[in-house]
Amino acid sequence: HYSPAWLSAPKSVTGSAGERVELECAVDAHPAPSYTWRRDGNLVGKGSLLTFPLSSLTTGRYTCTATVPGFSPLIGEANVLMRSAPQLKGGSQGLQGGAPGETLHIQCEARAVPPPSTFIWSYKGAVLRGDSPVYSMIETQHGDSLRSTLIINSAREEHFGYYECLASNEVGESRRLVRLRPEEGPPLLVVVSAGIAGLLLTTVVLALALACRRYHTGKGGEQWGRAEESC
Repeated sequence: HYSPAWLSAPKSVTGSAGERVELECAVDAHPAPSYTWRRDGNLVGKGSLLTFPLSSLTTGRYTCTATVPGFSPLIGEANVLMRSAPQLKGGSQGLQGGAPGETLHIQCEARAVPPPSTFIWSYKGAVLRGDSPVYSMIETQHGDSLRSTLIINSAREEHFGYYECLASNEVGESRRLVRLRPEEGPPLLVVVSAGIAGLLLTTVVLALALACRRYHTGKGGEQWGRAEESC
């Protein structure tokens, strides 16, 4: 008897849809090991070799566990990824509000294998440049997604409308159309309610003050002074 040792640990794979994927998990041990495979925690196979066609249903993290009686198991992991055009968070269309005069941010976030190589922003059919006085762009990594943020400095009326984000990689491209609209003021009902509440409060305060003053009218000077302090 001897403890297990890796001969071939699982290796991550990147392929195209429909390709045949092969993951190998080989351990030298005595007695002979048994193998189990799990995908994202779910049992998907047994044996040292796991094969399957690549699709969106078979991508994920695969774990091979090699078990030998009397010894601790060996565990190996591999990621299976599929090449694809960028997938844009939020779908192909979006709506966003902003206040004129403020600096506004519009985001376009994409996941893809390989990662997006290019983000292009356009407004009314014209490609935007990041070195203009009005527009600038930054890209940041968020987990397995890449985010492009379009920054509009001191937005004016002519800057509201439809913006398009184009994300692309070597596999393909995806587009997202975002409508930027001016933020509306508070609803009329809210404004009217606030005005009525303020008017009622003012009326109540004035009525109490007037009632207090009348109550003390005609009182003696000393009594009036004490009562006035209590009011």
